[in-house]
Amino acid sequence: MRRARRQFKIFESLLTALFLMVLLVIFVPVSGNEASAAEWDKPGYVLTFQDEFDGTSLDYSKWNDWDLNFSTRGPGIVGSDSPVAICPDNVSVENGHLVLAVTNDPITAPVCGGGTKTVQFRCAEINTKGKFQQTYGWFEVRMKFPTAHSLLPGIWLMPAPGHRMIDQDGPGTGDGAEVDIMEHHTGWMGNYVSHALWYGDYGSSLKGGCIGSTYSYIDDVAGWHTYALNWEPGLLEIYVDGVKTQTHTGEGIPFGDEYLIVNMFGGTWGQDIIPEELPAYCLVDYVRIYQKVEGPEPDPEPEPDPEPDPEPEPDPEPDPEPEPDPEPEPLPEPQPGDWEKPGYELIFQDEFSGSSLDYTKWNDWDLNFSGGPGVVSTSNDFAICPENVSVGGGCLRIKAEKNPMTAPLCGGGTHDVNYRTGEINTKNKFQQTYGWFEARIKFPEARALYPAFWLMPAPGVQMIDLYGPGTGGAGAEVDIMEYETYWMGNYITSALWWGGYGEYLQSGGLGTTYSPISDAGDWHVYALNWEPGLLEIYVDGAKTQEYTGPGIPFGDEFIILSMAVASWGKPCLDSELPDSMLVDYVRVYQKVEEPEPDPEPEPDPEPDPEPDPEPEDDPEPEPEPEEPQPEPDPEPEPEPQPEQQQPDSQPKPKNQRKTSRNSGSKSNSKNSANLADPSEGNNNNGNDNANSSPSINENNASIYSKYPEWEKPGYELTFYDDFDGNALDLTKWNNWDLNFSGGAGIVSSKDDFAYCPENVKVSGGYLSISCSKQPITAPVCGGGGKRVNYRVGEVNTKNKFHQTYGWFEARIKFPKARSLIPAFWLMPAPGTSMIDQEGPRTGSGAEVNIVEHHTHWMGGSVAHSLWWGGYGANLQGGGIGTIFSPIYNADGWHTYALNWEPGLLEFYVDGVKTQTYTGEGIPFGDEFLILSMAAGTWGQPLVDSELPSAMLVDYVKVYKKVPGSISQSEPQPQTEPQPEPEPQQEPPVESKLKKRAPSVIIYNDDNVKIKYVGSWGKGVGSKHYQGDYRSSNVKGDYYTVSFTGRRLKAYGQKDDWCGKAAIYIDNKYWLTVDTYSKEAAPNQLLYDTGVLPYGNHTVKVVVLHQKNRAGQEYYINADKFEILT
Repeated sequence: MRRARRQFKIFESLLTALFLMVLLVIFVPVSGNEASAAEWDKPGYVLTFQDEFDGTSLDYSKWNDWDLNFSTRGPGIVGSDSPVAICPDNVSVENGHLVLAVTNDPITAPVCGGGTKTVQFRCAEINTKGKFQQTYGWFEVRMKFPTAHSLLPGIWLMPAPGHRMIDQDGPGTGDGAEVDIMEHHTGWMGNYVSHALWYGDYGSSLKGGCIGSTYSYIDDVAGWHTYALNWEPGLLEIYVDGVKTQTHTGEGIPFGDEYLIVNMFGGTWGQDIIPEELPAYCLVDYVRIYQKVEGPEPDPEPEPDPEPDPEPEPDPEPDPEPEPDPEPEPLPEPQPGDWEKPGYELIFQDEFSGSSLDYTKWNDWDLNFSGGPGVVSTSNDFAICPENVSVGGGCLRIKAEKNPMTAPLCGGGTHDVNYRTGEINTKNKFQQTYGWFEARIKFPEARALYPAFWLMPAPGVQMIDLYGPGTGGAGAEVDIMEYETYWMGNYITSALWWGGYGEYLQSGGLGTTYSPISDAGDWHVYALNWEPGLLEIYVDGAKTQEYTGPGIPFGDEFIILSMAVASWGKPCLDSELPDSMLVDYVRVYQKVEEPEPDPEPEPDPEPDPEPDPEPEDDPEPEPEPEEPQPEPDPEPEPEPQPEQQQPDSQPKPKNQRKTSRNSGSKSNSKNSANLADPSEGNNNNGNDNANSSPSINENNASIYSKYPEWEKPGYELTFYDDFDGNALDLTKWNNWDLNFSGGAGIVSSKDDFAYCPENVKVSGGYLSISCSKQPITAPVCGGGGKRVNYRVGEVNTKNKFHQTYGWFEARIKFPKARSLIPAFWLMPAPGTSMIDQEGPRTGSGAEVNIVEHHTHWMGGSVAHSLWWGGYGANLQGGGIGTIFSPIYNADGWHTYALNWEPGLLEFYVDGVKTQTYTGEGIPFGDEFLILSMAAGTWGQPLVDSELPSAMLVDYVKVYKKVPGSISQSEPQPQTEPQPEPEPQQEPPVESKLKKRAPSVIIYNDDNVKIKYVGSWGKGVGSKHYQGDYRSSNVKGDYYTVSFTGRRLKAYGQKDDWCGKAAIYIDNKYWLTVDTYSKEAAPNQLLYDTGVLPYGNHTVKVVVLHQKNRAGQEYYINADKFEILT
């Protein structure tokens, strides 16, 4: 078993001589160029294997070009479920690179284990099996990934012939392992690569998993990167581009000879290969392997020099002074208040210090049952059983075991299962609205178990939108922590779900979904901070996720601790069971409302009457909406930027509701056959008269007078459309797809939608691009026709406006229907071909996706990408920066902008720079604009009942930097927060404010535009507007006000019986108001939305059943509503 180590000792005596020989080689010029030899020098190491791939064919003295599972050259299929065959013909060496190709080329080939199979795709592999092997050292490869989706380039080690995997033949046997230095799932893993260690064979005794935290970040997934492994006794270290990203010192580290494999598979991680994207190529620049030189380093001899150091030893006399440090005695002080939390009151607690579960606090059966064992779904192979819950040793234990049984099925009947597990919950025993929920948990080691800590709506509290949008409800499923043992490495997930579990199910991950943990096998504290309109996730005291979007519950929820078995598609291993999830404690707190005497703010209005005579319209509510606006922050951009991280591009194991990590381009561009059409248009290559509407510059003064906030210092407005008419301006736009010259058209034969002019409308100040279920037969790009089920729309400025460099901005609201792909993007103008499309250093254009969004599935994120090289084998590019930028309300209005300068692309969301790109492929020729919406093209189906649904565009504007102006990479997108020009008027809106003659509409509380949900009573009194008002003190009751305009002010009575309410604007939490007043005062301003973009809005007011410390009750009143139009 230790043969390899003995061999290493034999060679150790020869290493010094070998080192000297290598030094001679290193200092001999290679091809007359000493620098080329020094390129691979690594101090303290000797180069033992090297291939720079400088020839014209593979060096067969070093490599095999067939799969390691076969013994002779030829094609082979690894498994019967594999969609690819590994073929020598897909390996080549060209232009100084190894080329591994994946091709759409069906073949019938031998299957490992016997028989043959026909597969559609061919892929490639090289390995050094039987030709080179080594124990320990530095293994390094420089590689560039392909851009096609669902391919898996990898660099890995396997036990050399004659070596077995550790524990393969039983505990203590073998000395080898599979070491995955790097794996990447193209298209789906974004800017991450993964690393893993496997041993114990590939059957039921498989062991291992991630190395370190599994995933390492790479800054440009389409670029060249160096991946390396430092392998020492008991140590594996992963390096990416020279930076150490992962360390493993645990079990399974090999200590025998291993050989190297470099390969590219495809379609094996649950995602299909896209034939239209093939052939695709993985490039390898070099492979270099080193062995550490164990030289006789006499240098340690000078160590006796430190002997004089003991002379200054008298200094330790002052050392006794720091002895008072052992004053950790104050620790006992906080000990009795271990669970004290400043500013909070402990409401619920279980330290599990007894010998059995406390049934006054917990149930030990599933929340769907009223006692005993139960199976939640027929898809589950486990039952939740009370006997699998126990308390002892200061911990709660929830145990999973292989113990077949027949148990009641939720919904009726019974179901046979193989496994039993446990759950506890506080249903009907404890529930709370808002607060801090915390548990300390240790995960089991067995794989494919699912420990979780979560909340569900209390009995009597309906899920938000359970019966469809707008059907009420105040609850949601809040997954504080979920973990898939073994497979998720050092990450946990957090999620939010509402709308029930059927067709109205909404949402997905909280924040970036995944939070890192330092050691998955250790104890960790998981917590939720839940406030009105806010969910924050904490891991070990550090905030890792934040969510402020729709679906946040505002009614009572109860607690669940549970552990499912093998429910996310991975099997558990019976040999690893039983195993348990441990819980140290559960604590729930409620925030203590500070008794800040409200009467103090009341005197503030006394000075207000002095300025009142001037702007009496808007006393104090005006500055309030401005203060929370983070517009001033984006100017010092380094502050917002660090928040734009973690692209959430890791695999989504559970119900991939928010997956679609496809940063690729829309299908409506990947087949563009007529990118360059010399017969059309005029390529201006950045000249000032690139704009085909020269009169716009003359009209800028009138435009700025209409929209003063559009004026942009240092820039000239070159194109705009505010969509204020009743039809599309065809002097600026085409309403057909860019691949056609008019009418309906289908871009690709795989699309089930056609771009149709009739799905483009302009009305009410907006451009509307809709998707409808309306079958049509239409021409297909490239020839022929096809019948499709859906119609969508597109507008573009092809042949009507194009420009090189500048600021491109649009204000957009996404549709609510799922699986639509609204986009704002640029394409090369006619006469401008894509960079590298006709070969290296040709062309000047690219596809620049300023924003793309996959509705519903991408949650609160949008994507940005860059593509060049044409749409065939030479396609290059991918996601920009971290690919994804967060938006905090995917259903709301947002401004998306591109700052394009020579060698620079910057992306802005709502005025905040979120991504920067300075790499290859940045266009430097004219581009035109496209606004479009594809349907169902990223692997998720449309829901017909949600259609028609439309993408809305408020405006599009394009600027060009004025020659001679100061270069600014941060072009101040928001001129909006500048009230100085009009101090007597309302502050400018966050984006374009359509100037209309202001007028006020007043609603009484019984207006049809106001909808009441819950127990709202009606009161009367002469002091109330029109003699009546509405009132409720029931938690979760709410009313909505729907209006068209730009501001809402609500009035009603304030008194000491009035409490607090949460205000939502357009489904996004805004603020909490306290309507308490010491003295009864009717017709008081309850809240003021401030200035909103002109349009349709809905304000929702929710009774929180919370009161001021000085108050008596919780009532919220509704009386009069003023709408500023």
